[in-house]
Amino acid sequence: MKHLDVKDNAHALFFWCYAIWIFALAAMMSLYTKEEAFLIINHFRSSFLDQVSKFATYMGNGLFVLLVVVILAILKRRKIAWTILASFCLSGIVCVLLKRIFNEPRPVSCFSDPRAVLGVVGIHLNRSHGFPSGHTTSAFSVASVIVLSVRRKRWIGLLCFFLACFVGYSRIYLGQHFVGDILVGSVLGGIGGYVCVSKSNFCLIKYGFGIEFLLRKKLAPFTCNDERKDDHEDGCCKRGLGNQRLPGVMAMVEGEASEISKGRSEAGESRAPEDENSGELCERHRDRFRSS
Repeated sequence: MKHLDVKDNAHALFFWCYAIWIFALAAMMSLYTKEEAFLIINHFRSSFLDQVSKFATYMGNGLFVLLVVVILAILKRRKIAWTILASFCLSGIVCVLLKRIFNEPRPVSCFSDPRAVLGVVGIHLNRSHGFPSGHTTSAFSVASVIVLSVRRKRWIGLLCFFLACFVGYSRIYLGQHFVGDILVGSVLGGIGGYVCVSKSNFCLIKYGFGIEFLLRKKLAPFTCNDERKDDHEDGCCKRGLGNQRLPGVMAMVEGEASEISKGRSEAGESRAPEDENSGELCERHRDRFRSS
């Protein structure tokens, strides 16, 4: 798993769009009060956005993140799955702590007339612990890990950015958060994803917080380099040993095999002349024996 590379197509596209997203939210907060910025986005309505926002907000739910982790684990992309899980836990813990510390009210509690906050049928309007947005934090924590783990595919970076941003937008559209909540949630998720990818070789992340033990998998990742495919075919590359050979054993076996093959070739070459001259050699020995 690679670190952030600004020359990488997927990395550059995602993080340039990410920077624009953060700048746009910050600019909106500086130009309007938090109530005005909220009403501008919340009152832009359509029946299509009503349905799509209900679906998008669930992509920032913890159950959806766990579903992504399970799917990646089944597809044998466990390192990415465990890194997403670590990013979700790290950013989620920080988000919950901030919610408890600040205990900011939700939009429906800030307006004198609650009807000013427009919602969608089927979505309950919460009233407390609004800062920061937990759904946005989760969405950006997952998106940043996927982008940093999959290289040189622009459409992945663009898709992850779009989905993460739409989750944040849906939280305002559904009347659950202010713009500032979305801004801080986006920053928390991005930082959490980058930190966990950078520390992906840390044992707790690498082995999935012990989930590898429960799945009865080997601890050491099984990877064979292209340069040692022959070793893998001969059985030298085993799970738990990786690409390492037992010291001294292979060298001794190879040496004995070469000596045996060399001896067989020499024996085969000398066998023919011995058969041809066997009669002459026997008579010479007899003559010497008689003369003695």
